[in-house]
Amino acid sequence: MSREIWQGYNMKAIQLARFPKIKHAQDNWCIPAAIENVVRYHGGDLSQQQIVAWIKEVSGSSEHIDIENVVGVLRKENGHGGFIYRTEQLSSQKKSMDTAAFFALVRAAITQNLPPIVVMEFPSCWYLPGYSAGCEHYVLTIIGITQNHVLIWDTNPAVMALPIVVSNEWILSHLSPATTMLWVIPCEKEERFHMLLTGEQEEP
Repeated sequence: MSREIWQGYNMKAIQLARFPKIKHAQDNWCIPAAIENVVRYHGGDLSQQQIVAWIKEVSGSSEHIDIENVVGVLRKENGHGGFIYRTEQLSSQKKSMDTAAFFALVRAAITQNLPPIVVMEFPSCWYLPGYSAGCEHYVLTIIGITQNHVLIWDTNPAVMALPIVVSNEWILSHLSPATTMLWVIPCEKEERFHMLLTGEQEEP
C-alpha cells in the first residue's frame, strides 16, 4: 500500500511501506506491540517481548499491562535507543473534546511522520466481521488521515494484516474518555513534537 493509492482521497500518511505491521504476540500485549511498530518505523530496535520482560522485572508479573506501567519502564530504560515516550490527555470529558483540534493534531503529526497511538474503548466494537475484543481498553495506531477518515493499524492477529480505514465518527465514538494519546518520539524530533502540541508550527 502506498501514498499514491490514497491521492484521490487527499490522504496524509506516514511512509506506509516502512511501517512494520507487527501483530501482538499475546492478547494483552497490544500496547507493547504498537510501540514496537512505531519504534521500528523510526529505525529503532525494540520488541514487545523486551517491553513485557521489563514490566515483569519491575512488577513481578506481566498480567496487567497498561499505558502507565509501559511508559514507566521505558522511561526507566532511559528512553531506549534515543526515544522519548510521552502520554497526552487532550480532555477530561469526551463530551467536551475539541474534535477539530484532535484531528488537526493527528494530521499535523502524520505530516511530520509521528504516528500517534490512541487509547480506545471496546465495550461493543465490531468494525470487522468476526472481530471480538476481549478487553475494555485497546490501542490503535493512526498512520493516515483524510478529511473524514483515518487509516489505522490494529495489532490484533485475528484482524487482516492490512491497514484499515475507519470513519472519524467511529474513532470519536470509541476513544477513551480522557482521549489518551501515546507518542514515541525520536529525540531529534522532540522540539518539533512540542511545536505540534502547542500549535506553534503549522503543517506545510
